[in-house]
Amino acid sequence: MKGHHKINTAKTIRLCTTFKSLVLSLVTVILLPLTGTCHPKEVLHFGDQAAVFGFSTRGVPEFRTVCKAVNGCDSALKNMFEKSFGVRLTPNDHRYIGHNLLAGAIPGTSIGYLYAKARSAGFDGSRKDFAARLGRLNAKFKEGVVKVAMQKLALNRKEATALVCILHDIHLLGDLTPDNSRIQTIPKYAEIVHDIKTKLVNLMDNDVSRELITESLERLLGESVEIAGRDGTQHAAEHLLHGMCEARMLSGALAYRW
Repeated sequence: MKGHHKINTAKTIRLCTTFKSLVLSLVTVILLPLTGTCHPKEVLHFGDQAAVFGFSTRGVPEFRTVCKAVNGCDSALKNMFEKSFGVRLTPNDHRYIGHNLLAGAIPGTSIGYLYAKARSAGFDGSRKDFAARLGRLNAKFKEGVVKVAMQKLALNRKEATALVCILHDIHLLGDLTPDNSRIQTIPKYAEIVHDIKTKLVNLMDNDVSRELITESLERLLGESVEIAGRDGTQHAAEHLLHGMCEARMLSGALAYRW
């Protein structure tokens, strides 16, 4: 009976451990749509994107489909590059591609790094030729996600382009927060905020709502500058992102469609 008692005790411990892990997982799932988090995984990027736009992570599957397409900058675009140039990128290499502003230029440092990778795999063209080809890949990826937004959310091209750029900006803010160590290829948080403000013009035609959002962004940006001076830029980006999530800052931009 003593041996049997030990076995039951061991089983009880394992069951308690399993139950504790399950409870923690459930708490994470429940809180995710309420607070937004950050980020090495796509589901966490989506949590932020949903929170900023005022959606539950379990609602509006069309919105989730668009976010998944945008977050393909972590994998789909990397796969496109590998197929085009016949080179294998490491998991850490993915931030050299698709992690500039979606409508912006590819940084020279990223071009140089990826060019060296392509050369090692046999690409014999010039750096200029490589940069042009890389730009076409980026444009193809962007066009693909814009079409997804147009089809799934019934947006016109101007609105869809603005939306996917803002969703990508939210992804980039997540990649700047303190749980990331490779941030050298990510735009500065102030550049990202500026991009969001400029894209809002094409996404929202309500001047009053847009001005209120812009004022909120400016306030968060001002607070983040102070935090950057005290705690560093990654904590500043985290403050920005969490503030946008908690305020459901862009909840009026798409909610009227459902």
